[in-house]
Amino acid sequence: MVSVAFKEVQSLFTPVTVYSLLACAAQFVVGYILAQTWGRKCSGTDRWVLVWLFYHAIVHITLVSVIKMNNIQEWSINHC
Repeated sequence: MVSVAFKEVQSLFTPVTVYSLLACAAQFVVGYILAQTWGRKCSGTDRWVLVWLFYHAIVHITLVSVIKMNNIQEWSINHC
């Protein structure tokens, strides 16, 4: 018999969950590479701040721009 907790955990890890986590990891790797490239003369702490800033910018560009594009498409469909 399968426990309720196992069923809940199983329902949390869907293919969409895995793809989302992989996308976040890829965005983090890109932020890390950019910070290491552009922050060569910075201290270690400053480079980690750059990692966060690059990661945040990448997430903002990818997620917010997709949301805005969907809103623009919905608006144009409803108002044309």
